[in-house]
Order: sequence, then structure tokens, then C-alpha cells
Amino acid sequence: MDLLKSALVSTALGSALMTAAPLNAYYTYRDLQTDTINMSVNNQDLQDFKTISKTFEEIIETVENRSIAQPDMAQLGTEALQYIAREMDIFVPITENMSLEDINETFSLLPQAAAMSGKSQAELRRVSISAMDLMVNKIDRHSDYMSKEDYDALRENRASKYVGVGITYRKQRSDNTENPDSGFIEILSTIEDGPAHSAGLNPRDVITHIDGKSVIKMQSGGISQAIDGEKGTEVVFTILREGVVSPFNVAVTRDEIRRHWMSSSILESNVGYIKIDSFREGVADDVKSAVRKMYDQNPNMAGFVIDLRGNGGGLVSEAVEIVDAFLDEGEIALRQGRSGGTFGRVMAERGDIARGAPLVIITDGYSASASELTASALQDNGRANVVGVQSFGKGVIQRYFRLPDGGRLKLTSDYYISPSGDAIQWTGVIPDIQVEGAERPTYSRERQRAGSVQPLSTGIVDAFRTNAICTPVENVTYDFNAAGQFMDEGKMDFDLACAYEALGNDSPYTRTVPVTPSDISFQPAG
Repeated sequence: MDLLKSALVSTALGSALMTAAPLNAYYTYRDLQTDTINMSVNNQDLQDFKTISKTFEEIIETVENRSIAQPDMAQLGTEALQYIAREMDIFVPITENMSLEDINETFSLLPQAAAMSGKSQAELRRVSISAMDLMVNKIDRHSDYMSKEDYDALRENRASKYVGVGITYRKQRSDNTENPDSGFIEILSTIEDGPAHSAGLNPRDVITHIDGKSVIKMQSGGISQAIDGEKGTEVVFTILREGVVSPFNVAVTRDEIRRHWMSSSILESNVGYIKIDSFREGVADDVKSAVRKMYDQNPNMAGFVIDLRGNGGGLVSEAVEIVDAFLDEGEIALRQGRSGGTFGRVMAERGDIARGAPLVIITDGYSASASELTASALQDNGRANVVGVQSFGKGVIQRYFRLPDGGRLKLTSDYYISPSGDAIQWTGVIPDIQVEGAERPTYSRERQRAGSVQPLSTGIVDAFRTNAICTPVENVTYDFNAAGQFMDEGKMDFDLACAYEALGNDSPYTRTVPVTPSDISFQPAG
């Protein structure tokens, strides 16, 4: 791979060199002569870019070895070089069918290419980092390149106390092949009594602008910088909300936030209720502590409802610990990586914190990832019935790989498989008792999202799991004020009423009837 090197020292860089780079349509060659080009690149700039170059190489190598999406990295690497050539307006010798070795070497010589055109080395570093980010975003919808600053911000965001607005969010993906991460921001959850919640922001609200600036082209670092700030300062979000015709602005004052990832209470008939909002660090300890406290208050607990609605996942280790807490024995989960074959089998240790009391788990179309691991593990072990609707269908695991620049490669590296052998990806968790007739948003699940990793299987086994349907009682005028604990934000919570009924209690608001597989509505993978 001497093409770029020869370009940097030749005094006749004419048509032959341009012919060697037919894919580079972004640069018009301008009678380059070595005696008019400042070829000097200082040592510090070279050293700084060497770190970026090593990061680029390591990303490609790791993806080649570990990504279950199995993308064409030669194609994505070539596109990254094309992006840099276009954005910098410099000549980069790009040929068809470049090998990964050629791509890496061409990338390493970009400082000289920039110097040939008198372009800033600082700008080259910025554009090259953007190219790496875009390259990784094209692998699949969950993979991401994170700079050291982005990763540090993520760790701070996971802390139990921080200054911010109190939302979790996801960048929506687009069908733009050049930049699949160009999209709006969807709010997944708001922290109760946090600044965003108090200002009126809701899960499923869509952010189109932050302080008047469109979020379409913002990447993860830019989003964090726009949302974060000092305590007492204000940020304005432009919001799209289902059912509201026009976008509207919401001003949120940043404040110190204490995270509470779960809440608990004792319902009627000695039923313990545990709502888990996210599987963040420490939530497993909080769940176990909550169960112990409920038994301290009432030794005769009749059962527990674990509510995973709206829970988009989090740390798999926390989910595994929660599942283990409710099992005396059995398998919790196993994984399958790029090379095939299952591994990482996790078995439960003896000790059921709920003392054998029956469990019901509530899921909805937003219950994803670690939520689905939790629900499927307890369901497959016969420890819990799942009530609600088919979950989101994200059955893949992301790992963080440290990079030479101090950043991280967040890469989709494994499928996780339920104890019964079903792959969760695209299929999700099928409820034992399906709730129908309740008002719901239109769910957009994993299989419908651009860049989603193909599933391992169709999940046909779970297609026949549902054995009952729970519906609101018809032709009854409800006194919802008397519904008490079955109310959620002023509306009747039929899912919770169905879960209460699934524990053997009478619910005046719902009716559960057995069904056969032909009666159910199932959405298979694909």
C-alpha cells in the first residue's frame, strides 16, 4: 500500500493517481506541486493522530471478531475514508475492493494528506472521530463509539446522584444510509419528581430541538453536552407528543437528582408491588431490601407483582441478581456469540427471598433487554406468570471495549437465550395472560427498527405460551375513585388489576378467561 505515500512525495501527481481512486468523488485535484505544499506535520499532531489511527484499527478488528451483526467492515471502512475526504475536501486515494490492511494504512496517513491541502490537523482529528462514530453506528442500531468524554458522562449519568434534567432517552434511527443515527430523541422515562417530570415531560415524548438547535444530526456526545449543565440553569426542549398537533416548547431547570430506580408498596390482600424503572447499579439490592421490609411489615405476604412496564433494560448483572433472588434453583440465562454455540450459562443459587410466594410480572411493548431476561427466566422456571402484552424483543447484549484513545466501543456481541432455549431477539416475551381491551400506545418494537440485528430463531415455542386473556369488565360503570391502588395517573390500570387477579384475587374491573393457541394474537420474529 504505497499509493498515498507516493502521492505525498511525487512532483507529478496527475491523472494516473486520480485514476487509481475512482470512488473518491469529493475532491477536485488542483495542480498540486510538492514545492508549493507545506508537507510539514509537527510531531505532536502526528502523535495525536497516531492514537486515533490505532483506535480506528482496533474498532475494525474488534468488530470483525466479536460483532454478531457481522457487517462488511471493508465497506464501512471505505465509507469512513470517503466521509473524511468529503468533509475535509482533501484527496484520499480510495480504490475499489480495498483490504482492511489498505484501509488502515490509508487512514494512518491522513495527516500528510491534510497537510498537502493546507488543512487543519485539529479539524482532521474532529472529522476522523466523527467518521469512526458514523462507521460504528452503521453496524447495528445499538452499537456506538464513545469518546472518553462521552463515556465519562455516561458513568456520571449512571451515578445515584447527579445534576441534570432526569430523563433516559434513545436516539431514534433513520433510514439514511449515510448517517443512520440522524433522527429525533425519544424520551424513555423520566425520574419521578425530577426536573423533566415536574416540567411535564412524559415517556414517549419526542425531542426535536434543544435550545432551538435541531437534534437530527446530533451524536451522543453532542446530545449530552446540550442537555447537561450547571444546577439552576435552564434548557428548552421542543417536543412532539402523540395526540398534540403542533410541536411545543418545555423549559426545564437543571437540578440535583437522586435516582430511585424502583419503588414498592403493599396492595390490597397482602400483595407486594415492586416497580422497577431501570436495571441500574444497586437496583437488585433495593429490590431485595424492599421484599424484606414488606415481610417485616406483614409476615403473611400473599404474593408479589413485579412491574417492568416501560423498563428499557440496563445492567444484565442486576437482572441476573434479581432473578436469582426469587429462585431456589434453575437456569437463569445463557449467551450465544458470533462463533455460535452457547456459553455463559448462569445458574441460580439456593435462597428464594419471597419464600415461595407466587409472582406475577407485568410487561408491555417497552419492556426490553434486561427486563425481558428477567421475565423470561422467571417464566421459564415456572416461578412467575407474565401478564400484559408481548415485550419489545431486544435479545442482544452490548459490551464495552476499551479503546486506545480512552473511549469505548459499545458493541452488540452476544444474543441471550431464555432457559427454555428461546431467543428473545425480535420475538420478545410472550405473556401467559394477555391483557386486551386496555388503551395502549402504538408500539414500535425492535424488529421494526432500522439497523436491528437479525434474530437467531422465530421463537415458535413461545407462540403457544399464552393460556388466558384478561379484559376489562364490559358494561360496567366504574367508580374509578374507588379503584384506589388500581389507578395510574388518573386512569384505570387494567394491567395491574389483571396481575392482581392472576394471584388468585377477585378483581371487579377485569375478567380472565382461558384460551387456546388459535385464540391469541402473536407477532413472530421477522
